[in-house]
Amino acid sequence: MDVGLEFEPRPEVDRSSGQLPPWTAMTTSSGLFTIPLTDEDVEQILGSRRHREVVFRVYDSNSIIIGTQTAYVSRALFRGNQTVSLTANPSYSLSTGAPTFSVSGFVTSADGTPISGTAIIVYKKTLRNESQLATGTSGTDGRFMIRYAGSAGGHPDFADFTIYLRAASISATTAKFCNPPADLTVRLVQNNAPYVGKSSYSLDQTLLSGLLDTITFPQITPDDVRFMQCRTDVDRSAVTTMARAHALTAKYPTLTPDVFVAFAHAGIPLSTTSVTGLSSAEITRAINQAVADNVVSPALATQVATITTTLKNARTDRIVPQTNPGDTPVGSILVAAGLESQARAFAVKYADHTGTAEQFWNDLRAPSSLGAAVVSKIQFALQVGAITGGHARMITLLDAKRTANIFSRAAELAQYTEANWVSFMGELVGGVAVHTPAGVPGTSAEQRSNYAAAITRMIADLYPSAHLAYRLPAGSVTSNVAAFVVQNPDFSFDRTYIKSFFQGAAGLPPLGAERDALRQDLLKVQRVFNMSPRYGRTDTARAARGRRDVGRADPQHGVRDVQSPVQRISGRQDSRRDLSEGRADRHRDGQLVAVPTAGDALPAAQRHSHAALQQRGDSSQAGQPRLLRLPAVRVGAQACGLLPRHHAVPLPPEALGPRYHVLARHAPAGVAVRRPQLRELRHAAPDARPHQRGPRVPSPQPPRRPRLTEQLPPDHVERR
Repeated sequence: MDVGLEFEPRPEVDRSSGQLPPWTAMTTSSGLFTIPLTDEDVEQILGSRRHREVVFRVYDSNSIIIGTQTAYVSRALFRGNQTVSLTANPSYSLSTGAPTFSVSGFVTSADGTPISGTAIIVYKKTLRNESQLATGTSGTDGRFMIRYAGSAGGHPDFADFTIYLRAASISATTAKFCNPPADLTVRLVQNNAPYVGKSSYSLDQTLLSGLLDTITFPQITPDDVRFMQCRTDVDRSAVTTMARAHALTAKYPTLTPDVFVAFAHAGIPLSTTSVTGLSSAEITRAINQAVADNVVSPALATQVATITTTLKNARTDRIVPQTNPGDTPVGSILVAAGLESQARAFAVKYADHTGTAEQFWNDLRAPSSLGAAVVSKIQFALQVGAITGGHARMITLLDAKRTANIFSRAAELAQYTEANWVSFMGELVGGVAVHTPAGVPGTSAEQRSNYAAAITRMIADLYPSAHLAYRLPAGSVTSNVAAFVVQNPDFSFDRTYIKSFFQGAAGLPPLGAERDALRQDLLKVQRVFNMSPRYGRTDTARAARGRRDVGRADPQHGVRDVQSPVQRISGRQDSRRDLSEGRADRHRDGQLVAVPTAGDALPAAQRHSHAALQQRGDSSQAGQPRLLRLPAVRVGAQACGLLPRHHAVPLPPEALGPRYHVLARHAPAGVAVRRPQLRELRHAAPDARPHQRGPRVPSPQPPRRPRLTEQLPPDHVERR
């Protein structure tokens, strides 16, 4: 039934008995017919496809072909939900003294589009020559029927010569047919291109459009999808893809739905963000693959440049629209910062860029582009927009303060407290108080307080190093740590290795004591920073840097205060990252001093009673050590938890708890020499008791597998 099976002979029909060959039917007096098909027949015709093109041949009572027509069939047709209409021309003239043969077929393009008015010539071929046998012209639907006479006395079903057809106007020629059948069917394809037929998109569109009634594809609901699936047996994904493709076409009218169907075939989600974010290479690859799989028409491959340009403009409009640039979040931020004239140019360059973020900003700073001053203003506006939640009046106010040189970088906003931000909200921009953006809960005063708290927490999260540097207690450092952090945007207490970063840092004081003091202060603050928890880090680090001997818990963060180990760091701390474990042990006394025991933490008047309690072995009433809740504690040469090797903090034996007294009991002598705390561990643990060795009971051992050398003869054992 496929086009191309040209050699199927006409069916043998016994009209008197009514017995018909398979896939054959007789028309009624009204011209109707029904071809009965079994489930096996349907599977043979369709297989895994939703549509298939088949050929219908119509014969008269003399078994002379009077019409040939193609039709696309689907499961909806086999379910009785569709019909096929065929047309034929029963008028013809029989040849005198010779059998009458026919060649019928179709003149189309590669995608099945009919080509009308094409002149077709049938040639009779001999070994060295050829002659014109008959001519014809394609109709409006691309069909043609050409009759010619066979040899006198020849076979009525097969000619005794060779023929071929040519349509010169469209550069189409068929193969040569030796002994063609009396009802030969052929297809002439323009430029002799491979015939692929209609695309699945076109067929789905035609099939589903007949069920839309008065609605359009974008209006399809889930119930409509189920209805269409029932009527057509088209799977839900195909129906929803068609609906979504038409919805995107409504948003981008210059693109046809088959563009988005091709994207869906490539696995690209049909969302605005996904399709507008595609690169030219991705668009080309998706459309070429869809064309190769006959999902869309081959003509779509010629429109890749137009599709790419359209989606690129759409991507730019999503950043900053050509008209009304303040309608998008980025556009509103840039407009609030006074960058309306540069906003679109920024969006175009951003949409075109394919490299890293650093390359993008460097290219943008070039004099031939926007320039360094404009780029710095854009960066500040975008950073402030993220901090303030895109509040236009606050962005305008902060940009004005930056222009007035009150600050130059977004990190410098870390110096302001909640009270400062509340004060900013009372200032006027364009004659209107800055206040808060829409959606902040509470009364007017509560809104400002809530918004100020949110901004402060946002800054602390975005710029934790600057946030801590601006809040170091007075006297805890001797140099301007905050200025150094702000002038070095790449610096971070969390990730920066100070020893190497310090050499090329910006804003360094002159060589000498002042520069050394800055380096030591940075090391001390970094140590505290790394010991502090993720949330409430600034308050925790300030407590550790600002108080030496505290015995009360912080009720807000649940952090116990200690005598800060960082306050005992010597000038050699910068070498901690490259020390081996043995060298770290040797430098222990020069780097860190153990946290004081419970007795040391008590006032002098209470130490005697505390010592007496310890002598009686009654530790239940003794003051327990107040310890900072560290992520982990490292004992000896092994790390227990999340701290890196250089973050080991010697703690009093009592702090390690009963679980670790076994380590002290079984520690090697060399470790005990380097770690004297381990000798105290057994005696300080609350459940410490003399170690008593009981009779050793051997544990059952699994059967030992013989070694390889035991399985070989002695002369096969390698001597080493």
